[in-house]
Amino acid sequence: MTSFLAALAAAMWAYDGWEDLNRVGSEIQNPQKNIPVALIGGTLLVALLYLVFNAVCFYALPFAGVAGSSHVASDVVATFAGAGAAKWITLAMVLSALGTLNSSLLSGARVPYAMARDGLFFRVTGIVHQKFRTPSGALVFQGALACLMALTGTFEELTSLFVFAAWIFYALSVVAMFRLRKIAPDLPRPYRTWGYPVLPALFVAGAIALTLNIWIERPVRSTIGLAMILSGLLFYRAWANREAASPSE
Repeated sequence: MTSFLAALAAAMWAYDGWEDLNRVGSEIQNPQKNIPVALIGGTLLVALLYLVFNAVCFYALPFAGVAGSSHVASDVVATFAGAGAAKWITLAMVLSALGTLNSSLLSGARVPYAMARDGLFFRVTGIVHQKFRTPSGALVFQGALACLMALTGTFEELTSLFVFAAWIFYALSVVAMFRLRKIAPDLPRPYRTWGYPVLPALFVAGAIALTLNIWIERPVRSTIGLAMILSGLLFYRAWANREAASPSE
């Protein structure tokens, strides 16, 4: 089970694009319909591509070859189309990664921007570019933070830390849903949760198992990441107190 959860943590990286959509929900037309369609359809499409890709890899290469390859897609193509075609596949993967990075950067910058506008984060992240009307302060801050993180470990270590931190908040989001159902039963709810409360409870249990397993596998880095997350509570309280003390406009 430990090995399965460790492999699952790596696979979760392929599916994490669904979370980016939620950050730009206020900019989506007819969100009651389009957000569920995009989330469910996008996740199913990625799952299909992921399974087909793995099937092709294990058909073309032996298990030991897949496990020992650092560029498995290129190695698979090289087995039936030659090294030249493998280079083009590598280039296509680089372009695909850049496209994914672009969407993650643009959506990720919305979070510090919105927090700064509410007085709960560094004011520089609330700056909007006068010409392009983009959250330039948040983008620069996010880029600087990414550069610092890139200097602290390998890609595998950083992805594990990201999955560890992200799934803590995914679990907390679902726990918050349970809480809201209790304290605000009459709140308008344009979305319905299928299988409530069993499916959300299973999601929380799976997220807890995944994060605990990552912590067991990488205790030092995970503990540092958890300490960084908890330190946010101190900053949040300081900013919240300052915002409450400032005169209202």
